[in-house]
Amino acid sequence: FMAEYSNILVMSLFSVVLFFGAG
Repeated sequence: FMAEYSNILVMSLFSVVLFFGAG
């Protein structure tokens, strides 16, 4: 459970970084 939750958290954080990076 923790591994999956951590993976989702990393994915969302990465998408946010990409979003701000593109903007």
